Parts: sequence; C-alpha cells; structure tokens
Amino acid sequence: MKKKKIQDFRRSINLKLNENLVGLNAGKMAYNFAFSGGSLRGECPFQAFFDRYFGSLGEFEQILNPDMVLAGGVCVYYEKTDENAGTRADKLVVVDKNNKVFYLNLYDAEPKFIDLNLKFTSKPTAFCYNHYGDDCLVFCSKTDNMVVWDGVNLPEVVVDAPKIISSVIHKERCFAIVENDPNTLWFSDDLDPTNWSVGLQDAGFIKMADGRGRLLRLISYGGYLYIFRERGISRLTANGSQEDFYLTHLFVSSGRILDDTITLCGDRIIFVATDGVYAFDGASTIRILETLGDLLVKNSGAVACFFNGKYYLTCKTDFFDTRYDDKNFYSNMLFAYDISSGEYEFFRGLNVYDLASVVGGEFNTLLIMTDENFYCYTETPNNFLAGFKSGLYNFDDSKRTKTVRKISGFVKNTDTIDIVLYNEKGEEKTYKFKTGTNEINVCFSGKAIGYKVFCKNSGELVDLMIE
Repeated sequence: MKKKKIQDFRRSINLKLNENLVGLNAGKMAYNFAFSGGSLRGECPFQAFFDRYFGSLGEFEQILNPDMVLAGGVCVYYEKTDENAGTRADKLVVVDKNNKVFYLNLYDAEPKFIDLNLKFTSKPTAFCYNHYGDDCLVFCSKTDNMVVWDGVNLPEVVVDAPKIISSVIHKERCFAIVENDPNTLWFSDDLDPTNWSVGLQDAGFIKMADGRGRLLRLISYGGYLYIFRERGISRLTANGSQEDFYLTHLFVSSGRILDDTITLCGDRIIFVATDGVYAFDGASTIRILETLGDLLVKNSGAVACFFNGKYYLTCKTDFFDTRYDDKNFYSNMLFAYDISSGEYEFFRGLNVYDLASVVGGEFNTLLIMTDENFYCYTETPNNFLAGFKSGLYNFDDSKRTKTVRKISGFVKNTDTIDIVLYNEKGEEKTYKFKTGTNEINVCFSGKAIGYKVFCKNSGELVDLMIE
C-alpha cells in the first residue's frame, strides 16, 4: 500500500505545467487561502470600508447618493489639506457608471457622497496636483476638456487643453497622451498644467511615429518620464526648458502591453503584456510569474494598483469550481503579488470595478470598489469561501487504476472542511473533516488522484494523508 502525506502546501500555483506534473504539494489554482507555515488557512482579509472606519453610521445606503451607480465606475483618492484650518480634507471621489462625479469628505463626522454637478461624455482619469499652493484634482477625458477642482469651489474647465487619455505630473509639467494623436507626447507649460499654448517657452509636443505603437501610459520615476507604448518603453529626460528634452528608446515587447496594468511599484514598474508579466527597473526588463501561464495576460480589462509592497491586479477568469455565483461578474479575481518575497495570492468573491491606494492621515488601506460597496483590508475573519486544487498524482504508476482506501489529516479553527478527491476523468467525491484529527475510510479510484479543499473563515488544514 502506497501513502502520500502532504505537510508542506507550497506557496505556489503552477498553471503552466500539466496537472500530472504539478503533484500534490503545489496547486493548480487557489483562492482566499493563505499559505501559513506550510498549512492551508482560509483568509480573505476584506470588509466593507465604511464599516471599518465609520462603523456607527449605519447602512451604506445612507452614505451613497441616490443618483450614484457604482457598477462600471472608477474611484480616486484625493489627498487634500485645508490650508486655512490646518487640517486634512481628504476626499473619496467616484466617477459612476454614467460618468457623473460624486465626492465624499473622509473626515466629516457623518460622511455622505455629494453630487459635484460634473458629468463627462467618456470615462475620465484624474490626478492630484498642487496648483499655486492649493491641492487640486485634475480630470482628463478623451472626449472632454480638462477640468480642475480645488475641492471647495466649482470645477473650472480648461478650454485650450487637448483631449487627454492619460497624464502625469513630471518636473512641474503635465505630460499627456491625447485621443486624436496617440503617437504624440504632449506637455504643458512649466509650473502650470492648465497652460497648453504651444511655444518654445510654453507647452509643446514630441512626435513618436515608430514601430513601438501608440502611447498608452506615462510614469514619472527616478527623475525620468517613462512612456509605455503598445510594444515598447521610451524614456524622456525632461530637465529645464523643452530645448533640452532628450528621448531614449529602451525596450521592445513581443507582446502587446495592457495599459491599465502598468503600475509604479516602489523601485520598479510592473506591467502585463499579452506574452507575460514584466518588471521594469528603469533600465532593464525581466519576465516574472511565469508559472502562472497565461492566466493574467488574457484579461485585457484588467486594472492594477500598488499598495503596501504588493502589486494588485483585478480581472475576470475561470476558476476550477462553481461554488461561487460569479460568472456574470465584471471582474471576479483579485491577484496580490508581494514584490519583495515573490509570493502571491488569489482572492475571490467580490465583483471588482476599480482599485485605489488610500494612504494619508487616519487611512491606510487598499480601497476596492465593487458594484455595491467599497471594501478594504481587515484583521477580522469573514465568511468568504476558500478553495484549493492540487495537481494529479499517479503514485509512480501511470497505467494502473489505483483505489484510495483512507484519507486523514489535522484541521484547526473551523467546524468543517470539505476534502474533495478527484481523478483524471473529472470524477469527484466529497468528505467532511472536522476540527482536530480526522481519519476517514473511503473508496475512490483513478489512474491519477488529486484533491480539492474548501472552507470558510479561518479554517486551516495542517496536513493531509492519502493512502
């Protein structure tokens, strides 16, 4: 009789290898599990944002504006200081499904989303900028004029600005990619992102009509402006006057770069292309997370964010089970990658539309915008279901049919855990493990055997024996 004991559930998922080559320690997929000390522990550390920070306010519907439609919207953290009062006046800004803008004062005693009476004809982006000593929020859209809001007065329209699809502040200029000329880099006047009058002493533009494709995203990093394009990366040295600007081409990609995945993550920039996931340090580019195969690269609607040392990516994917009713979600997976350790996790259960890093004052969290609420990190166990699927194991004999007679294992911190045996034909049988030591006689056959684990809250599978 052969036995297989699993005591070290490796913190890795291998989607690139065939199921028969992955084995029982590594996974073919997992969600809402933390790999702690070699055990499998259910963990989905999210709770409603307003419950955590404003728990006494009551239902979320009392905070939400009745005209606001979250599904399909985007969120922006607007960091602002009230100079007169010397206090923080940070805001959470939401552009809803209908491209209407709402805001909430995070430091109000009873915050509520307020209609800014500002509507765009296409989904805008936004960035914060200190304009003549005042913390402002600048909105840009591919079909609308630039709008500047100081958080107090009515928003101001910048009539002569181009129609912008991506922008960033670098060296006190606003650099932008425009809708009707995607191969040209535009820049505003020095010290004034609202002045777009072209001239040697004012605004200007740089043509980039080469094989690297249209411009996608701009990142200010390490004293340079990095221009991400469909198939490459260029670098602009933009010190002093525009006559001294210098352009260098650094990287050509064999795959198409996905614009909303490009994110500055501390000392590197991480992005997804159709041929893999990459990390760029300002000089060289390396491929990372190769064991995940094409799981992340297939999702052109993905959105990424960096928070607390981790690269977060939300997208739509197919999981290995149907225990969640998430087939109609806009995005059903949140991927978290620790850039220092290389470890990663998958989370499931939220219909995610956008992510934002909220770091300032009393708030320090990743904000997750769903179709019905906002979520953030928590230390409190929750009711999200966790799932894990191993590879297949043939017990060193690929031809004979084997029969599992017994499974055993040690469980902590939960009433029950589902252990599901499956074979190469997709046949399955489910068994219940309770807290403590478990030993169950079974009868399950196949040429190769694998297992799945399902639990809620902080249930933990310490080890598993299959014999």
